[in-house]
Amino acid sequence: MTSQHWRVLFQCVLTSAMLGCSSAPQPVNPEPETAVTDVQTGSETLTTDVAPPTDVTPAKDASAACASLSCDDDNTCTYDDCGDNGACTHTSVSDGNTCLDANKCFIGATCQAGNCVTGNTPVVCDKGKDCQTATCNPASGCAYKSLPVGTPCDDVDGCTTGDICFADGSCTGQPVVCTGGVVCKAGKCGATGTGTGCEFSASPMTGEAGAPCAQDADCDSNLCVDTANGKVCTISCASCCPNGWQCEYTASGPTFACVPYHIHSCEPCTTDAKCQSPNDPGGLCVSYGDAGSFCGGSCEYDADCAVGYLCQKSKAGIGSQCVKQNGLCECSAFSVAQGLTTECAVSNTFGTCTAGRQCTASGLTACSAKTPSAEVCNGVDDDCDGTVDEAGAAGCTGTPCLCP
Repeated sequence: MTSQHWRVLFQCVLTSAMLGCSSAPQPVNPEPETAVTDVQTGSETLTTDVAPPTDVTPAKDASAACASLSCDDDNTCTYDDCGDNGACTHTSVSDGNTCLDANKCFIGATCQAGNCVTGNTPVVCDKGKDCQTATCNPASGCAYKSLPVGTPCDDVDGCTTGDICFADGSCTGQPVVCTGGVVCKAGKCGATGTGTGCEFSASPMTGEAGAPCAQDADCDSNLCVDTANGKVCTISCASCCPNGWQCEYTASGPTFACVPYHIHSCEPCTTDAKCQSPNDPGGLCVSYGDAGSFCGGSCEYDADCAVGYLCQKSKAGIGSQCVKQNGLCECSAFSVAQGLTTECAVSNTFGTCTAGRQCTASGLTACSAKTPSAEVCNGVDDDCDGTVDEAGAAGCTGTPCLCP
């Protein structure tokens, strides 16, 4: 045995004695050996590498982890859950499900592969107030902005004028002052009042309100509308309208403008339908006695009628119509162009005979009905009662009547 081997054995015995260990125990799991060089002698000896202790992670408590864990991913297109291993799971919902989209300017968003896809239907923002503009912000939705104070506007009230915008987005004008103490109502100053800007000039210049026109461009206001006397220039509803006219939305412009309320007023007629229009669906064919029947116009007050007309009961249970106060209805340009007719009559003590009359370029023709007379045996219905040579006719003998 070499001296080196004795030294190793001696060190082993000494170590065992100091630790109180039995000599030469056999290791259960011998550790790998490595060679170590003695720095003094340069000789090699064998030593054992001791592995460091290994950390052991205890089993994770899934229920405890889930209790303190938030799995919400803010995505309405996934089902959020906490799994058995204590970790979050996010499962896609079925494609086509509706979802909450961050873009507030479109509706109809749907889920596709777990993502919310923006819809293709734009959000329509309400108009807001008269002096507001509406826009849509993808993040916040509809937003409203007021026009600058003093911006001209239209409050669609014929009884105000000089309408302007205010800070709160409203549109308001000053009341129209009517003459003669008449109060402006429904855009008009009444049957006798005129009010500033209400009545058109009796002799309008070209382009002025009341002047003939063929198209919007012919008018200073760029508003040309149909009337009983053909197309004429009109005005917007910034001021009150003439008597017999009302504030209505018109394709001219397009804008709100004064249009004749009773466009068929005083036209010869045979049925109510001939007297009705979109502006006046309640117009009726009104009897003027033997002179014939002419269109009226629905009304509640005299102020609803044109100057020279009164609001009167015309047919039992049907309401009131604007009726010409004095004289006979004249033929309008439209009536002449259409050759409108009505039934007229001639009456006396013998009876009533009827015929027709028509609007021509020379005016309304005279009634062509014959004058009723006493019935005589002549083969003619002299008294226009529908019976020829009835009993009692002059020259009649026997029953039934026998004429020579």
